[in-house]
Amino acid sequence: MRIDDHTPATDTPKIPKIPSWPGTPKQRPQEALLVEPCVALGQRLRPCYGPRGLAKSLLFRFPHGFTNSPVTSPDTPSVLNHMALEDPSALTLASAASTQAREHGDGAGTVLLLAASLLTQAKDLLTLGVTGAEIQGGYRQACGRALALLEGMACGSLKDPREELDVRNILGPFLSSWQPGFEALLTGVVARCCVHSWRPITSGDRGEVWEGVTFDPSCVRVCTVLEKEIPDQGSETEDGQIETDGDDEEEGKELSTAD
Repeated sequence: MRIDDHTPATDTPKIPKIPSWPGTPKQRPQEALLVEPCVALGQRLRPCYGPRGLAKSLLFRFPHGFTNSPVTSPDTPSVLNHMALEDPSALTLASAASTQAREHGDGAGTVLLLAASLLTQAKDLLTLGVTGAEIQGGYRQACGRALALLEGMACGSLKDPREELDVRNILGPFLSSWQPGFEALLTGVVARCCVHSWRPITSGDRGEVWEGVTFDPSCVRVCTVLEKEIPDQGSETEDGQIETDGDDEEEGKELSTAD
């Protein structure tokens, strides 16, 4: 019987540990001190990250004392709205995270935690004497390398956003993370709304020139489900409605439709 030796080679390169700053915190470079509020902000909001992140209970302190009832915020943007930040660097990071959530609908926690992690590494490099311009250049090279690797690791893409089957395949992983257990029910309805929300773009006096199509978000309507939870069993009608078994008319409420 042959037994292979899987022990690592002795010449395996090891990443050296960055030494700590020998002086006091006040003797550190000014650039290293400026990033500490951003790092502290990322540490405070780290539990809010992810679709199943923990809610944060905020207790506000006023000149006359603390508030009696804390405010519970479920996600990063709502926490940032309640926080009174004074440091300029922390305000800049919070503004970038809020802009991400406002323009793209999600990703505020990703922007904040990624920036805080990069600044943590940059703080250690600044204490060793590396300039800010050199750190920025290194981060730009790393960003280009990461984007190139992500392109090669992609397992699928949305080739035609007007094909309902392709849209359903893309929506599955997202809906399963936000609504686990109901992705099979929701992907068909949401995909149908997305496909039917494409509108043609024409020009000319009578609209005779075809220029393409565009997605119109105003065509999508979302209604409130009166039940406590989405029913497990249901059937889809031809116009994208969800019908469930039962005599109550409210159980057949439409989840979302496209005009």
